[in-house]
Amino acid sequence: MECRAGYYHLLRAAERPDHLERHRPRPAHRGQTTGLYDTDKLNVYDKYAMFLHGNNGLSRVEGDGSGKILVIKDSYANCFVPYLTANYAAVDVVDFRNYNYGLDQLIADNDYDQILVLYSFDSFKGDPYLYRAGVAG
Repeated sequence: MECRAGYYHLLRAAERPDHLERHRPRPAHRGQTTGLYDTDKLNVYDKYAMFLHGNNGLSRVEGDGSGKILVIKDSYANCFVPYLTANYAAVDVVDFRNYNYGLDQLIADNDYDQILVLYSFDSFKGDPYLYRAGVAG
């Protein structure tokens, strides 16, 4: 699937659009129906919304590995998160644009083995929502 979202349109490199490929993790557990991808989003402008069904405030993903990781991210990381399912049993994903709570309680309640902050540089340096990390919640 070709993608012309994100910074692509600024480059004006129309002759070579981005090419999206997706990792196919194990099937969802019984009772789960959504999975990691929403392929209907490939028909809209923001193709990255296909991953994790968009920019949710908090997503919880089960994986095949061991341990728990918290990913604090912008949409730049959406396509990366599915790869973490091969190495972690639990992947929690926070996007502060849609998460209005602090991280203290989330971290205390979940005993994460690792925390990954994954942003594009421009988004990170200008993110007006990062203050939410310190909000009491």
